[in-house]
Amino acid sequence: MYARDYMHEDPFTVSVDDNLSTAVEQMVGKHQADLWVVDGDYRFVGEIRALQFAKVLVPVTVGSQYEIESTISHDESVAESLADAQRRLEPFLDRKVKNYVDHEVPVVRPDLPIASALMLLRGGLVRMPVVDAGSGRLLGTLSMLTVLAKLQG
Repeated sequence: MYARDYMHEDPFTVSVDDNLSTAVEQMVGKHQADLWVVDGDYRFVGEIRALQFAKVLVPVTVGSQYEIESTISHDESVAESLADAQRRLEPFLDRKVKNYVDHEVPVVRPDLPIASALMLLRGGLVRMPVVDAGSGRLLGTLSMLTVLAKLQG
């Protein structure tokens, strides 16, 4: 058995040419914290994560992750409104996904033996893109959930 036998063949994707607003809509609409990014020929480019938006949403008065308690008062934090956060996000929504892609994503080939893929998943990867070696096209997603779903029949 191989990765291709256990992968989900219709993964959630966003194009490098889409705006971040499209990525956010898909993440929220599909309740997906990250999306695979593909080019116009459906070649795998990388991943965009919802966590990338945390930098934008943190109030300017907040310092590094280690200084949050010392740089923003409780009163300032409580006074933060939804509109404040929306105003910080707004200027980014027209930017292209290609400028926010994480390219350092491990991929698996469809002919990878499933035992090897399971070792990668066991090592802490949540999911992996299955990518054709010749064309670079995204074929699917492999995760423990896709493996368990196949085993359930």
